[in-house]
Amino acid sequence: MRLNHTWNRLDFVAMAKKTGDLGKLIIPGYYMPLRHAHATFAGLTERLEIVDGHMSLKPEAQPDMADVH
Repeated sequence: MRLNHTWNRLDFVAMAKKTGDLGKLIIPGYYMPLRHAHATFAGLTERLEIVDGHMSLKPEAQPDMADVH
């Protein structure tokens, strides 16, 4: 069976690891921002708040969260 590799046999994480120390940025530089670019439960819960017993989305921007991720 022959696998169809379009340009590289390594997956994205394996390529990142091969870069050495730069590859350590895959979590804060790729995975964490991706949680907000593509809807996930974790990304959603970071934007929720409970006010007077009701759950809602935080209406204000979250620059601190953006700076962390």
